[in-house]
Amino acid sequence: MKYSKSKVIVERDKPVTLTLTNLDTIDHDIEIRTSSFNKIKESEHNHRADKGLLHLHAAPENTETLTFTLTQSGNYEFYCTIPGHKELGMIGRFIVS
Repeated sequence: MKYSKSKVIVERDKPVTLTLTNLDTIDHDIEIRTSSFNKIKESEHNHRADKGLLHLHAAPENTETLTFTLTQSGNYEFYCTIPGHKELGMIGRFIVS
């Protein structure tokens, strides 16, 4: 289990569209803990983009998107919050320059 990219480099204050395509038969998600963002747009699913985190969930065989800007340079870990998935390798890092 892992994301297609474990390192994503983005520019500060530039829009980023995060696309989570779940080709698996079980749920997956991605969560980024940061208070330094502005949400721009999300797909229809009820994703979270508040209280210090960005969260995107994709049911089996579905694709979901979330567009946002990261407003502070730094390294931000992202991971799957489904129990055991992070430990199996569903983890990565946003690098904001």
